[in-house]
Amino acid sequence: MKEHDFELRFRLPRGVNPEDLAERLCDDGCRDALVGRAHDDEIALQFCRAAACSGEAMRSALQDVIRVEPKARLLVSR
Repeated sequence: MKEHDFELRFRLPRGVNPEDLAERLCDDGCRDALVGRAHDDEIALQFCRAAACSGEAMRSALQDVIRVEPKARLLVSR
């Protein structure tokens, strides 16, 4: 396993507060994300995640976010 650093940026559904989403992610066990804001309806999450490859790390992080907020839409990954 290797550590992979990457960012996922999401558009949030109307009424979802980015700070609340960050807290729900942490409560759900996703504690490796640093939270930033792009706009009122967007959230940027910087991850450092251990996985066999970067694609696996990104997929698992995406699954974590969608599990907590199914209506979040991925905008950018890098």
